[in-house]
Amino acid sequence: MTSVSRRVWHIILTSVLLLLCVFPALRVILPENTVSMSIFSARVPSDICYDADRLLKAVSYVLDTSRIYYAGKIAVVSFAILLVLKIASIKYFRKWMDIASVFLLTAGSAFMGYTVLSFANLPVDGQQYAVSFSPVLYLALIAVLTAYCSFYIQSSISRKTLIYVISTLLAFLSLVPFWIMIVNATRSTAQINQGISLLPSIYLKYNWDVLKKFSFDAVRGFMNSLFIAVISTGLCLYFSALTAYGFVAYRFRGANLIFSMIVGSMMIPGIVGSIGYYQAIFKIGLMDTYWPLIIPSMASPATVFFFRQYLAANYQKEITEAGRVDGGSEWHIFNVVIFPIMKPVLAISGISSFVGSWNNYFTPLMILNDPDKMTIPLMVQQLTGNDYKTEYGSLYLALTVASVPLFLVYGFLSRYIVKGVSLGAVKG
Repeated sequence: MTSVSRRVWHIILTSVLLLLCVFPALRVILPENTVSMSIFSARVPSDICYDADRLLKAVSYVLDTSRIYYAGKIAVVSFAILLVLKIASIKYFRKWMDIASVFLLTAGSAFMGYTVLSFANLPVDGQQYAVSFSPVLYLALIAVLTAYCSFYIQSSISRKTLIYVISTLLAFLSLVPFWIMIVNATRSTAQINQGISLLPSIYLKYNWDVLKKFSFDAVRGFMNSLFIAVISTGLCLYFSALTAYGFVAYRFRGANLIFSMIVGSMMIPGIVGSIGYYQAIFKIGLMDTYWPLIIPSMASPATVFFFRQYLAANYQKEITEAGRVDGGSEWHIFNVVIFPIMKPVLAISGISSFVGSWNNYFTPLMILNDPDKMTIPLMVQQLTGNDYKTEYGSLYLALTVASVPLFLVYGFLSRYIVKGVSLGAVKG
């Protein structure tokens, strides 16, 4: 199929989608008459009767009928622009037209689907009122989307475009929750109860004043959590790498059995031994100290397993033999030669270990009693007490403050993840 014929087929399929937007496929059945409408003019009649039980379970986005109306308008505008681009591409084809077409197709399909699903979930009274659709809507929509996907996958350029679109959507879905958290930190409790907003408000200082009123010492909690997380992550990475190197570089009796025991310990939930761990810490007098939160990080079965699998695939014994010939000790070879080779895997495990230590709530709750030693998760939990449970703006602000170090750690270490596996090693 030539490129021109493909564009002609795209015009046909886009025209069908456009007709679906203006075809009266949505029907609201009322006691006196039936109101038929298209996706483009989707409006819920003002005299429609809702079911009381279903109304309590309904989502505000479904009940806000203006969103349904505007979503239908955006869908038809997207397909109309798409049709114009396809017609223009027959004679004046540009690569940006192909990329824009995919985004317009995705946006139009998403808003069309939102309109249909919103109508389907209206909590109307099923005895006197009903909402229905024409079966042609479903069949035509499935056929058109299937045809579009098959046509786009035929082209290598379009395949890359689809990858960009999917990656953009995934990035958007990943970032939106964090953005909503940051925005809610600037909003009042009343505004948050009204629904989701993507625009900041003016209550940031008020929320911060509420935090100070409830003795939320962000600096102290930040430093306590940072102290525990940094030391725990450092010990976890170093001793796990050292253990994994021992399993790979040395051959000794019982190595497979010991490694099997380490892997087997991963199957046991940590909370199972919490009572015995608490009793041991109490008897040796380490309650209300940071050591019970730091020392256990030296033994991380999952990290040892991950490092061992990495070294088993990338370790070359010639590297250590060359170090021994040069007179280096075993510690020197590990610290200077082997440890730098593991930078990519250290970055990945470092992020996971730091996040796990920073977000750890159960163990500090069990060990720490002094308010001056509490970590950020414990302080945030205290904000959900009896008198504070309605101050959602301040709670979101506290969560935002607690999340800042996690963004910084990922920002500094993520570049090592995409680097070569043999970073710092000698290539043979």
